[in-house]
This record gives sequence, structure tokens and C-alpha cells, in this order.
Amino acid sequence: MRPRGTWSGRTCTRERCAPRNQNGRQEAKVGTGGWSIRVMIWSISVMNWSISIMVEDCPEYGQFLHCGDKKWYDFNEIRDEIERFTDETCPNQTVSPEPITLKIVSPDVLTMTLVDLPGMTKNPVGDQPLTVVQDINNMVEDYVADENVIILAISPANQDLANSDALAMSRKHDPSGSRTIGVLTKLDLMDQGTDATAMLENKEYPLRLGYVGVVNRSQKAINERQPMKVAFAEERKFFEANASYMHMAHRMGTAYLSKIINKVLVNTIKDKLPAIRHKIMTMAAAKEEELRALGGEDILEGGDKMHELMRCLNKIANDFRKLLDGTSEHVSVTETMGGAKIRSIFSKFFAQSLQELVKRGREEWNTKMPNMLQNVQGVTRSIFAPERLFEVLVHSQTEKYREPAKACARHVHDELSNIINELPSPELARFVNLKEHVTQVISSMLQSRLSRTTEMINCMLDMELGHINTEHPDFVAGAAMQSLYEADAEAYEKSVGTHAADDIDVPEEQAKYRMHMLTVVFEHLDKNKDGAVDIDEIKKWGEDLRGKPYTPEEVDKILESFDADQDKQITLEEWLKYHKVVIPAAFTVSQFDKSLENYLPKKTLAEMTTRLPAVLKHEAIRSQDDVKKMILMKRMVVDYISIVTKTVQDSVPKCIMHLMVNDVANNVQDELLKRLYNDSLLETLLEEDPEIDAQRRRCKQMVVVLRKACEVLNTVNDKTV
Repeated sequence: MRPRGTWSGRTCTRERCAPRNQNGRQEAKVGTGGWSIRVMIWSISVMNWSISIMVEDCPEYGQFLHCGDKKWYDFNEIRDEIERFTDETCPNQTVSPEPITLKIVSPDVLTMTLVDLPGMTKNPVGDQPLTVVQDINNMVEDYVADENVIILAISPANQDLANSDALAMSRKHDPSGSRTIGVLTKLDLMDQGTDATAMLENKEYPLRLGYVGVVNRSQKAINERQPMKVAFAEERKFFEANASYMHMAHRMGTAYLSKIINKVLVNTIKDKLPAIRHKIMTMAAAKEEELRALGGEDILEGGDKMHELMRCLNKIANDFRKLLDGTSEHVSVTETMGGAKIRSIFSKFFAQSLQELVKRGREEWNTKMPNMLQNVQGVTRSIFAPERLFEVLVHSQTEKYREPAKACARHVHDELSNIINELPSPELARFVNLKEHVTQVISSMLQSRLSRTTEMINCMLDMELGHINTEHPDFVAGAAMQSLYEADAEAYEKSVGTHAADDIDVPEEQAKYRMHMLTVVFEHLDKNKDGAVDIDEIKKWGEDLRGKPYTPEEVDKILESFDADQDKQITLEEWLKYHKVVIPAAFTVSQFDKSLENYLPKKTLAEMTTRLPAVLKHEAIRSQDDVKKMILMKRMVVDYISIVTKTVQDSVPKCIMHLMVNDVANNVQDELLKRLYNDSLLETLLEEDPEIDAQRRRCKQMVVVLRKACEVLNTVNDKTV
């Protein structure tokens, strides 16, 4: 950290000269009326003493940032360049926030950075913008707010300190006063009979670091280019001869101000030293780690290259395995990767694909099963549910699992390929050809493992298709369904609706019978034959059914159940729609007829049945056998397919892990060494990216600098002076 001091005050030539005297020169440009119009940064560096001793009369010089590497040995030319560049960049006395940076190298200075800020003004002058006052204040605050900056608060001695803008600014940003030095100018211009003794003795406006009085050159002396040594001598003579200041002359003047600045800067640096030391050591450790990642400090030669190639291949293989098992140091916070992504493929993509096929299969069975049932029975109608239908449905559903299983293997293959392409191994970035060859080797491994895995998946599904194991210990539905088929009608009817497979479509014969029967019942309830059952008719409905009318509350509930609570009447369409939903498709004819007893007495219903053609009920009853067969068959298929689904969902990931993921992870190191670890590929594989080589050289230089800085800091005494 380079020490930095900054100063600010009112706009006056003589009071602005004090800090500039610290370099023993007078180069800064001032505007008309005697005030700075541009920030000036003085980077002062002590000259290397070994050079100055070896070369007789080694000259001091200055360098401008805007002039490149050009060195200026004539300080009058430096002053002229400041004036020229200021006039060029700050026309009409405008103030620019961009600093002029001047580096001065001399054996007679302390290493530090001084910042000369434009003086704070009250009003714009000439062609200056109206915002110049606020612009300057903002500019000054940007510098003095830095806690590492020493503030020189310059105030004229012939004015009240209570009105000092510099002191007000320093108090705002340095309330403790630990980095503010007060500087009093114009001591030689005070009225007769007055002096600044109270101010200099820190009694009027106390500062923690006190005040230093200075006497600067007049504008006439500046214009005549009076030597600074002459000015310093006159300043010392003034304090020693003045009765008010002679007792404190030893701590007045520019020379003493330099000592104070030096002391404050040294103490500030030492206060910051632990933090600086920690920061540099941290930076050094980080850069050393970066250098190791870039290949280290030594250049590879001969046998070292073979050793480096082996190290790189082993490191790449280990990084690949770590990404799979989750122990990698490079963990993404934005997306799943590596082994977690493969697990996601198994648990989400593959599992969801199977569940979607199961759901779609059940929906297809309701549509296809009636025709399939007829086709598998052939010429002779079966008394029991044909086993052939069970085999056809199981085979059809199991075959659908083949493509999702192979797709799962392809997804895992692709993810393993992505791991190689995105492997965070610095060796792959360092050597331009290594990544290409490593990718080719592992891609070849993955392709061969994918083929073997796909073959095994096909074999597993062929095994499921080759033998339907109805004696599987989990297939309890087979025997249970058969016993239910042989049970009486009452037992069968009680079981309808208790299984997830009972959601079949209503056979055409039963649908026709239900519609006619419901229509007859509706027409009976519609007493006035207007096509709707209104509130009065609903009350009558209750009277016919239970001997007393429905209450208003009961009527409202009935209307609400039929979704007819708005117009207060039930239409035939609403009537049929409601019963299509609430009456299960698997209900037998007797179950359906019994459900109608909620509307009419049993005797009345029996009478109404005679109004329908007898063939309707006969065909409906006959279709019950097919419904029973379909329900029992669907129950067994659903239960058996559940077993197959669990088997496939469990076995396919195991197959992929064993034949692809684990096999590649276990053999990738051997395969890389076998294919790439040979002399013929050595130079090609270890060819470095030119940018990496340049980056390593820059990093090596930084490591050297930081190590040297650590050595220097370790020799510095932390005690303040």
C-alpha cells in the first residue's frame, strides 16, 4: 500500500503552496485568481540508493501518466507540461475530476502519494458551470472519505477557523481526528498586533494532530521562480525572528510539516500493518495455488514430462469419479450435475415415463378391451375370463417399457459425456490437445458400454415377455380374482368399485337400458309433463317415496346435487348427466335398479320396467358377463403390470449403473493410461495454450513480488513512533 496524503482548502495561491513544497518543487498549475483547476496526484518515490551511488550525479526525474514512458529531467519543463495539459483539458477554467498523475523519482524524498485537490469555492466565476461548487465538493469528498488518506486541512491564519471549509470537511469524514493535520498559512500577512498563537497552540479549534504554521512564497516570487531553498530559509528566518512564534519556531515551517506528515504516515501504515500483512499473505497463497494449477514454477523437461502426463491422466480420472460420487470440490449452486443428474434421470425422467405409460395403458384398455375380449374368445363364447386376454394385455404393456428404458440409458450416456466436456480439471484447460484426446478415449468407452447396456435392457424385457409368472409371490390378485369369479352374485356385487381397475366404460347394452330406465323414472316425476322437475314436484317425489314431502332444506340439497340450484328445476339433460357420474360403470343391472329406489318405491319401479321392451333388460343382463370378465381381467392385469413396472423401474437403473456408470468410473484411469501414456503422444498432449503460458509467467512474477513483500513486512516494527 503506497502512503497517500491529500489536502484541501480555500482558493488562494499562497495557502495552496504549502503541500506542494513537500517535494521541493513548484510545478502545479493554478487558475486566474490563484486557485487550482485540476486534481494533481504526485507519486513520489525514493531513488534506488545503489544506483545513485554507482552512477555519479544520478539525476532525479519525473514521468507523466499521460506521456507514457517519457522521463522529464528539467522540472521547469515539467511545470510547462502541467500548464499545457491543464489548458488543453480544462478550457475556460473548468474543473476536471480526471487527475494529472506525475511520478517524481529522487533520492531526496519519501515514498508516498500526494493529492492536490482544487480549492473549495463559494461562487462560479467566468464561464464556469453553475454546478462547479457542488462538483468540487463532491470531488474533494471522494478523496478525503478514504480512511487510508492523511488529510492536510489548509486554512488562512488571518481568518476565523470557524469558517474553514477544509476543517469542516475533515471533521465530517475524520470525526476522531486521527488522520487530519491542520496547516495555517498567511502568518506573514496578519494585521499588526494580531497573531495565530492560539490557533497554533491548538486552543481555538483543537485537532488531535495539532497545527503547523507555514510561510509560502508570494505570487511574485513564484513568477520569478525563486528557488525553494531560498524560500525555506526565509520561512525559517520569519519564525525565529517573530516574537510571537520564536518559542515554537522548532515546530513550525515546511520542514517540520514534512516530519509530521512522515510520522503520521508511518504510524498509519503500522496501524494498518496487520491487515496489510494478512491481505498480502492471503494474496500470495492464492497466487501460489493458481501457479500450481497452471503447472508450477519449473519448466517441464525430459522425464518430467512423462511424470506430468501420468499425473494429469490420474487427476482427470479422479476428478471424473469425484463428480459422480459427489465429493468434487467444484459444486454448482445453480444446477444439478454429475452423479446427482444421473440420479435425477432415474428418479424423475425414467420413473415418470413408466407411470405415464401405466396411466395411458389403463385408459386404452377401457377402449380396446371389449373388442379384444370378443376376438380372443373366437367362435365359442368362454364361460370364464379367457387367459389369452391376460397374456395379450401384459405383453402389450410390457413391450411399451422398452423404449423408455433404452432412452434412460441414452440420457445417462449423454450426461457422462457432458461430465467429460465440463470436467473442472485445470489440466484440460492448460494443455490444448489433452482434452480432445481424453474426450475421444472416454467417448469410445461410453459408446461401447451403451451398446452392452442396451443389449442387457432388451434381454431383461425379453425375459419378462418370455414368461408371465402368475405364481409370483406378490401376484395375490390371480387366486383372489378367480375365487371371486366363482362366488355368488352378491359377493361379486359387493366387490365392484373396490379396486382401482373397476373404472371401465359402460357397455353399450347397459348404457341403453340405463338411459331408457332413467328417462321413464324422470317422466314419472315430471307430473305436469313440462320437461322439468320443479320444486313442487320434488316435494311430491318425497311424498311418494316416504309418505311425506321433502322439506325446503332437503329440496335445496337435491337441486344443488343436480347442479340446478339456479333455475330451481331439474331438466332431463341434468338428470341423465348426474346419474352417468354417480352410478359406477361396473354396476350390474340389479345394482342399477336398486339405486333407482332412491326416487320411487320398489313396486312402482317394477311396474315401470314393464313399460320398456323386454329385450333391453335381457341384453343388458347378458352383457354383465362380459363386464364381469373385463373387470376381473383388468384387475389381474393391473396387479401384474404393477409387479412388472416395479421390476423394470428397479432393474434398469441397476443395469445402467453396473454396465455403464460404474464400469467407466472403475476403468477410466486404466483406459486413459493405456491409450494415451506413450512417448509418441507426449509432445502433442503436453502442448500448452499460449495464453496459459503467458498467464503462468504473469502469475509467477506476482508470486515473486508478493513473497518479497511478505519478507519486507516481516522485518517492519509494528510499534508506532
